[in-house]
Amino acid sequence: MDKRTFSGMCAVLSTLPSQQKWDDGVASVYLMIMKEWDDRVVGALMRHILLHCEFRPTVAELRKIGLSLFGNVPTKAQAAYNIKRIITHWSADRDKHAEAIHPCLPMIVKDAGGWAALGLSNSEESMSMICEAYSNVMATHNMDSYLINPSEDAMQDLLSSGAITVKAIAE
Repeated sequence: MDKRTFSGMCAVLSTLPSQQKWDDGVASVYLMIMKEWDDRVVGALMRHILLHCEFRPTVAELRKIGLSLFGNVPTKAQAAYNIKRIITHWSADRDKHAEAIHPCLPMIVKDAGGWAALGLSNSEESMSMICEAYSNVMATHNMDSYLINPSEDAMQDLLSSGAITVKAIAE
């Protein structure tokens, strides 16, 4: 991210109400986390914050928003639904179907004990296994790669949905 983009983000963040006063120390915390993020990601986040946030998002909230926009990361509930659907509808190539939904799904299944273990578990057990595995994968997988080097597909999806503008892509 270049200096001008970060200055713009600081201008946006500093105007939003927060319990913590905006100063150089707070700005440096945001910079520490965001310094490698793609300028287009930061531009889209600025637009999203201005349109949707009443209060200044924390660094963790900002990252979560970015991942929801650019990482297409499913929630725990979505991951569980997709995994259960794949178990029900596919007997072969389950990892391939899971990977098509999101690259993290096969990792979640593996961490949860595999397709067979999830398929043989009752609904409550499998949900518990998936939730625990989801948390493990989200904590260890390099999720920031989606913010550092966003896919062109993600950029085009956001453009067509109106979540970002052509100007944000050009910058």
